[in-house]
Amino acid sequence: MRGKKGLTIYLICVLLLVCFITTAYSQTETDEETAAPDITTWTQLPDDHQEVDLAQPCMLCHNLTVDATTTATKQMVRSGKKLGKSVLWDRIATYLSAGQKTNTFVLATCSNNIPLSTTCDQMLDNGKKVMYAFFEVGTEKVAHIQDNPYVSMNWHKPWENNFSTVLCIQIRGRAELFDGSSKVFDEAVLASFPTIPKENRDQLAARAKENMVVCRTNIDQVVLFDGTLLGQGLCSYQMWRSLETYKPTSYTKKGDMPLGE
Repeated sequence: MRGKKGLTIYLICVLLLVCFITTAYSQTETDEETAAPDITTWTQLPDDHQEVDLAQPCMLCHNLTVDATTTATKQMVRSGKKLGKSVLWDRIATYLSAGQKTNTFVLATCSNNIPLSTTCDQMLDNGKKVMYAFFEVGTEKVAHIQDNPYVSMNWHKPWENNFSTVLCIQIRGRAELFDGSSKVFDEAVLASFPTIPKENRDQLAARAKENMVVCRTNIDQVVLFDGTLLGQGLCSYQMWRSLETYKPTSYTKKGDMPLGE
């Protein structure tokens, strides 16, 4: 009798173990089949997507990767009538008074995933399509650029509560630093102070070379937000690129940025 009871208990334990293993395997298999795919910030909701509460963020189910350009900007740049590349550049150069005066930009840098924004005067060289600025040696933004040359800067006209007059220019590029021993330093002085008499400009350059470096930013991309274009039947967002081969990862993966013109 005791033997039969022991056998019964043994069989029950085996059955429970089989059920447990089967259930665990089925759950794992189901989880794998329903795993949400990775998406980017510009992924569109497919028609066959399961019903969801649109108030909930997508990252609750999906791994979200960043393309470094907002979906809104991408869609606005894609839609509407575009200016020709050379016409667009001339418009940007005019707004920034290229070769005539500097503009105060907000410059954004990043090092070790720690961002920094600072204001600085920048001069656009229309022919070379670069920006020149003078930075004091030892400042944090100089250290950032030495570690990570990819920068972004922004200039805009003060908001007038009217989208038809809004004007904003966003620039992305690669920054290089040059000290007073480089000919680029003298080129930057000449480009940045074209109206100053040569004697005064030489004196200014001599003082600057003692404790400053030149930052030359090679422009890769410019996004122009120009409300006045709406009245001309054009898209208010226009994008200029030195090359047309950029892709979303160009600004998120090292070594993926093609060299500009």
